[in-house]
Amino acid sequence: MQNNHKINLTSLHVVRDELVITIEQAATQLEGFVSDRENTKLLASCIGSLQQIRGSLDLIELVGARELSGELLATAQKISEDGVPLGDEKLSALTKGFFVLSCYFEYALQKEWGMPVLMIPYINDIRISNRQPIMWESHFTSVTAAFTLPSNKDESVSIPEGETIEGMAKRFRHMYQIGLLGVIRDVRLKTSLELMKRALTKITNYAKGQPNQTFWWLACNTVDAFLKRDMAITLERKRLFSHLDKEFKRIEKEGFTGFSHVTDQIYMTEMAYYIALADIDEQPFITITKSFGFSDLSYTEVERNNQAQVLTGPSASTVSSVVDTLKTELLIAKEVIENSAESDSAMLENNEDFIISITKIRDILGVVGLKSASETMRQQLEKVEQWKEEGEKPDSKELMDVADAFLYVESVLDSVINSNFSDERLSEVNEQSRHDMILNSHLAGAQLVVLEEAETGLTLIKRSLSSFSESSYDRVHIKNVAKTMNSVRGGMIVLELPRAAEIMSSSIRFVEGCLLSNTPPAALEHMLETFADTIICLEYYLDCMKVDKFISADTLIIAEESLAALGYGVNYSGD
Repeated sequence: MQNNHKINLTSLHVVRDELVITIEQAATQLEGFVSDRENTKLLASCIGSLQQIRGSLDLIELVGARELSGELLATAQKISEDGVPLGDEKLSALTKGFFVLSCYFEYALQKEWGMPVLMIPYINDIRISNRQPIMWESHFTSVTAAFTLPSNKDESVSIPEGETIEGMAKRFRHMYQIGLLGVIRDVRLKTSLELMKRALTKITNYAKGQPNQTFWWLACNTVDAFLKRDMAITLERKRLFSHLDKEFKRIEKEGFTGFSHVTDQIYMTEMAYYIALADIDEQPFITITKSFGFSDLSYTEVERNNQAQVLTGPSASTVSSVVDTLKTELLIAKEVIENSAESDSAMLENNEDFIISITKIRDILGVVGLKSASETMRQQLEKVEQWKEEGEKPDSKELMDVADAFLYVESVLDSVINSNFSDERLSEVNEQSRHDMILNSHLAGAQLVVLEEAETGLTLIKRSLSSFSESSYDRVHIKNVAKTMNSVRGGMIVLELPRAAEIMSSSIRFVEGCLLSNTPPAALEHMLETFADTIICLEYYLDCMKVDKFISADTLIIAEESLAALGYGVNYSGD
């Protein structure tokens, strides 16, 4: 298996300098063509340079770089031959490709091997810009092994009375899609993956004894591996998870006939590759890794991610780390203000550290685009410098004004943490008034308390239902469930979530009318499993609200469908 490729180090040492110069030359020629589209000689020169690069990489056996240079060359040729427009997306992908090629030579010399999998994201950026199929992450492993679970028709699971596989697949698919949407948007990944896993577990149960049970079993374990190892969600992985949605749709439309569909082997190989990367030393992950021929994979997910960072250098600081730094600086500055207010001596006369701290806060706010907060800190800096020059202690009102400014900046930072930080959100933060920002920060804090109380209630409900099931349906375990649900319902009303409140109302009716009934139904186990979908859906909805309070209430469709299947439809007619 090709993992970390041996390379011809002697040849690489000989041609490296020339290769780097040629790459820079090709990039410059392309930039020149972008500026002067009529100058086709520049594009022709770029193509000539790329051909030279590709030939040299064939010689030194640097596989990943060779594939990337091939994509660069093919794109340049297509632009030349077909007059394909060179838009921003394509130009960005090509620029990154040129950059990472140079980085990869240094990386290969330092490590004395090639790791072609590191090139795949850059190859796919170019392919996507050309509207071509992506290269899967397992491409360079050259694995051809296949594996199929032993088929046993006796394992087939019967459909509960009143249900159809098509109807259940539709519900399971809705659940999967909501989780998938969170994964695609990189929102609450753990919760989103758990929702996807639950949907896959359910459909896998009905795939037992069917021709493609291995596919569903593998898909379920793949998502489980992502959860166990907190694996990164790349573009390639989002594409694979999106394909699983198409397989759900097949069952929804074709019923059990859909389980006979033979899925392309590449998807199964890719899922097995992810499981091998996870490196989980327990069953069934060990069996999957071995059966698909990945036992000798020489790197794990963690190691691959580390090498990707080594390749391009340290990653940029995240917004979260910037906020943490700013809040630490703010805390120090606030302490100085508080001490000054409590002291009779002029503590701000010699305040170089204080000025440095405010200056740092102002500059960082400006860099990350929080212009309004940055301007506020600039104004405070002028005041403090004036106090220093005059050598006079500011009065209590002046100190209070500075403290209010710090409170405003702190509220801005809280807003950044508690919302999806996008260009649109940045614009909103800059335009909000100081009073509104502080008010909204306190309101968000109060809403968060109510959300967390509601989540605690849902956790108690799940625990009670689990005990109820494990005790052969002893009703003593659920005697307080309806009361807890009513408390959660009250929280939904306070948060102005009428749809969620109505779902809780129907849930209360189900508990009181079915679970606490003296004559429970025969299909109680299946009904409990379906009802659990309602609670888990609500839990996911509330968890997402912590990040995005404008999350669509359509997320609650699963809960409504589950209750409708139980005969306790939700009476909600709002927008």
